Amino acid sequence: MKKNYTSHIVVWALCLILGLWIGHLVTMPMNHHKDMMDHWKMGMNHDSMNMDPMKMSMADMWTMLQWKTGDELDKAFLEWMIPHHQGAIDMAEFLVAAKHPELQEMWREIISAQQAEIDQMNQWLVEWGYTTNK
Repeated sequence: MKKNYTSHIVVWALCLILGLWIGHLVTMPMNHHKDMMDHWKMGMNHDSMNMDPMKMSMADMWTMLQWKTGDELDKAFLEWMIPHHQGAIDMAEFLVAAKHPELQEMWREIISAQQAEIDQMNQWLVEWGYTTNK
């Protein structure tokens, strides 16, 4: 009589996936803690003006914003999002030479939307007294 090992393989695979998932959950706080400590090692001054937003990863930005509130959060978010949006515009410029017209249309849409949001964020910076120039 031939044994069917399919159910054993499925159970083994599910156990492996569950184990990996649990391992990720267990180590996630430690990784997050390490990221926070790495930022503290860079220096105690975490003013948004001292960090280059274009050199920061999304995780870096999240870590830096999570401790801010009120005006400090609003100003830092806007100051970091403006270069982020500008980066999207700069990257979209490559689509001018795209083969597919869908990508060329996307290029126009990205530039239009991102520039409108940059203009709005710059206006808020001035209106809310975070900067005197646009």
